Amino acid sequence: MARDELQVIDRTYELLKWFLGRLAKFPRAHRYGLGQQIEPSYPQIAQISQMSRGQYE
Repeated sequence: MARDELQVIDRTYELLKWFLGRLAKFPRAHRYGLGQQIEPSYPQIAQISQMSRGQYE
């Protein structure tokens, strides 16, 4: 079970890291607007990954 918990956190981190890399390739004007809209959702994504850990307990 511990391995599954770590896998959820690891994959969430990899997803966010991948997305930030993709976002960096956008033109500056679009990058700012997308970043402003997406950045507030990071805590929500972290919360969802934490909640999913509880399903394995």
